[in-house]
Amino acid sequence: MLIGGSPCQDLSQAHKTRLGLKGQKSSLFWEYVRAKQELNPKYFLLENVEMPPADYETISQALGIYPVNINSSLVSAQLRNRYYWTNIGDKNYNLFGFPTCAIPQPKDKKIYLQNILTSGFADRLKAFCIKESDSRPLVNKTKMLRRYEQTGMCTLVFEDLSDRLSCRHLNQTELERLQTLPEGYTKVLNRNRAAGVIGDGWTVDVIAHIFSFMNFESEVVV
Repeated sequence: MLIGGSPCQDLSQAHKTRLGLKGQKSSLFWEYVRAKQELNPKYFLLENVEMPPADYETISQALGIYPVNINSSLVSAQLRNRYYWTNIGDKNYNLFGFPTCAIPQPKDKKIYLQNILTSGFADRLKAFCIKESDSRPLVNKTKMLRRYEQTGMCTLVFEDLSDRLSCRHLNQTELERLQTLPEGYTKVLNRNRAAGVIGDGWTVDVIAHIFSFMNFESEVVV
């Protein structure tokens, strides 16, 4: 099995330049293609963000399949919309015979942000996707609120709903829960370094759902 997720920075709409697969970071996708060609694995899986149509088509043609789109909000307390290119599971075919991954959507577990907090209150149902900025949390609470209210691109918890300045960033345990990691999985790191790697990782329960469609009936154990 070959699994990977090439850097999303040049593909993500969060970046103004958005150079796509021509960008220095996201162009590393072609190293995944090279590995796939050289290893010829039985199964492969590539994950990435919503992207410009041209890059979506390029990746799909290079891997020989259109992806399944799964939002981690179905299995976690986090909004995390992602594409998964894989040959695992059934496929649908278009008029030209090109396949699309037909893995069904996971069951909605109805997990909300409030459910995963170690303390305090959430003023929204789901957390925003974990971002690199979560590894560099602001200390000044006035600035925290300004970013939260003006950009809407971060998640805050309020220890007292009647006091906006009681806000805080998500702690390490809460970040692990958002990605459905085992609690304590990142304990060898401090909170900020953990936030960076957790955000770069995958939602475990989404991957487990995809892997559940592997067909082992034809496997021969020697």
